[in-house]
Amino acid sequence: LLSRSERTSSGGASSNFALKFGRWNQIIFNYFCLFIIHQQYTKAEKGDETVNKKEIAEIKRRTTAAKTTASAIFGCFVSASREQISSFSVPTLDMDEQEGNQYFGIFKKILAPQLGAKSFNLEMDVNFVANSEEHKLLMALRKSRMKDGGLRAALYDKIIENVTMEQNYLILVDFETYDVPNKQDAEQSDEVFSYFLVAICPVKQSKDELSYITSSKDFHNKSNGQVSGSPLYGFMFPAFNERMTDINSALFFANKTENGSADRLAKALFGCELPAGEETTREKFTGVMRTALGDECGMDVVRQLQSELALMTEASESDITQGQEPLKLDKQDLTRILEQKCGMEQHQSELFATAFDEAFGKDAEMEPKNMMELVKYKVSTPNVSISLKREAAHDVQMRTIDGIPYILVRADDGVELNGIPLDRVPGGTELQ
Repeated sequence: LLSRSERTSSGGASSNFALKFGRWNQIIFNYFCLFIIHQQYTKAEKGDETVNKKEIAEIKRRTTAAKTTASAIFGCFVSASREQISSFSVPTLDMDEQEGNQYFGIFKKILAPQLGAKSFNLEMDVNFVANSEEHKLLMALRKSRMKDGGLRAALYDKIIENVTMEQNYLILVDFETYDVPNKQDAEQSDEVFSYFLVAICPVKQSKDELSYITSSKDFHNKSNGQVSGSPLYGFMFPAFNERMTDINSALFFANKTENGSADRLAKALFGCELPAGEETTREKFTGVMRTALGDECGMDVVRQLQSELALMTEASESDITQGQEPLKLDKQDLTRILEQKCGMEQHQSELFATAFDEAFGKDAEMEPKNMMELVKYKVSTPNVSISLKREAAHDVQMRTIDGIPYILVRADDGVELNGIPLDRVPGGTELQ
């Protein structure tokens, strides 16, 4: 910095200019640094969905009996009243091919790539990671390679406390290690990713069936006992973000969220609120539209909204391939679309804004695909369902005839009933 005397000297003007210029450079540099930090923070906060899908798929491909590094699969059988019926371990070397495929087929299902729908990348708070007993338990389980029975029992207890099912259920645990291959040289490993998978599956009583009895060489009525269904909940810890171990995150799976078990489990194990899934978001958005438009929510409005959102999503897909985040819209974006493209009036916009804030929060941003179906066009009544490609949406109309509402479908190219072509009434447009 220049001294006061230097700034007031004969060269003061040029010195002042240099000083001001230097300050502007510093300001610009500071803003640039803040921008970079914000971009990095945003990426870490929201996650790169495209990358996460690839990473999930990478782990899923190696989740097989042939590629496992596990010595055993551990499990706990729990009653609907939350009592432990039994705990067990099944050595992987003792599994035949069919049994191995069944066990690892279950673990594959919790590695669902539909982020935001069934899978959630949960990022734990710094204080939770540093100080919570829950995170210490997760790390101890990982360090023990799941071989400590006391730690496994503590995990089972934590799950049982927070999961509610109307029937018995099964907790399965698999510990794995993965030599992560280098992208440039698959023969070289960047690191060893040590992780465990947990799947929580409902168990049902199988039906009695006529089964072949080997000893008597005939068939008798026999039940195969209780059988495991597909997992409803599960997780992988730690997460495999950017193809590296991330002990601050976990991949959480929830195929069912309505009874609160998924939310309780995510909070109890990871200290995280479970984000709203795609179906929950769509249900909320449907409620917002009903509140705003009421009886004036006609087919043309919904059809136009779907078309606009689909076109915007398609236009942004090239940006995603270049590493940018998926398109997200806020309340102002949606209000503008509804007013300019769908004919929403001012008083309806005000109702929409209020309902949106109550459902999602004032600053919420959402991907269009989470708000409504963008690929297909589906019209349904309690007894009839019609599904079309989006480009054929205008082939369906609603009309009131003699006071009765009807759904009309354009049929220029003919109509079939159960695969059988139908003839038209000669000279008319109605079907026989």
